[in-house]
Amino acid sequence: MIPGLKLSEMRHNRENSLCCRAVAMLSNPKIGLSIAVKRVREAVEANADINVTNCSGCLSALTFASHYSKADVKVRDITDLLMEALGMQPEKTKERIISYMEKAAKMLEGSRVTQGKQRL
Repeated sequence: MIPGLKLSEMRHNRENSLCCRAVAMLSNPKIGLSIAVKRVREAVEANADINVTNCSGCLSALTFASHYSKADVKVRDITDLLMEALGMQPEKTKERIISYMEKAAKMLEGSRVTQGKQRL
C-alpha cells in the first residue's frame, strides 16, 4: 500500500525464508557472515533495491553483510518505510544498530554458564 513500492520475493521466503543468523555472528562470525551474505545475494538475485526486515538483528547482520559483499542493496526496517510513507521522520539506522548491539553485549555480559546449564 506504499505508493511507488514494488515488491520482489526472494527465492527463500515466508515459511521457507532464511534467517540472517545475527546471533550466529556472535558465536561464530565466519559462519554467521556467510549466511547473512547468502541472504543478501538472494536480494540481489531478486533485483531488490532494498532488503526490508522487521528484526533489529537482521537489520544489523544484513547491513554488515551488504557492505561486506559490496552489494548495491540497502537494508531498511519496515517501520521506517511506513513512517516515511506517512511523512514522518524515522530514527537513524546506524544509531538503532548501535543501540541493539549495546543491548546484546550487556545481555551477554550478564549471562554465565554453570555446570553445563546456561543462565541469563
